[in-house]
Amino acid sequence: MLDFWYGMTFGPSELAWQSQRVLALRFNKFIVEGFGAADEAHRMVIEKVFAFSEATAKLSVGVFPHVVMKDIQTVVDENVERLSPSLSG
Repeated sequence: MLDFWYGMTFGPSELAWQSQRVLALRFNKFIVEGFGAADEAHRMVIEKVFAFSEATAKLSVGVFPHVVMKDIQTVVDENVERLSPSLSG
């Protein structure tokens, strides 16, 4: 039971923080690459539209909000990994 409440209180906070990190990484990419980052801008818009429609569809059929947040968290984690600079040189 505590896991549920922990997930419902700290989960959204972590998601918001990581979402802001993805936004900062994307803006950094836009600044560095200029017009070369058009693909990333396109991908960002497509992801937002898809995520909104997918979350709306899931919530409308009765999926619990914490399950929808977990799905969104997975996408955000993938974006952080993809956009973060590689440390391997």
